[in-house]
Amino acid sequence: MALTGREFVLPETLIRHAGRVLGREQLLSHARGYDSDPGTNLVNVHVSALRKKLGEDVFETMPGLGYRLRTS
Repeated sequence: MALTGREFVLPETLIRHAGRVLGREQLLSHARGYDSDPGTNLVNVHVSALRKKLGEDVFETMPGLGYRLRTS
């Protein structure tokens, strides 16, 4: 399965922080640097694309908080 460079950063970041909920701003800072616009929907777009490639149950959405890697 092929992932783009940006698609690879998101699961890698969530794996490194397994069990923790990471907000959009945290994920953006790992993916693009600290100067990213926190209002962007870039994280949502990448999560959606990754769910199509890796499966719907890989990432858990925590409403109002962010995302985490599903461990169970």
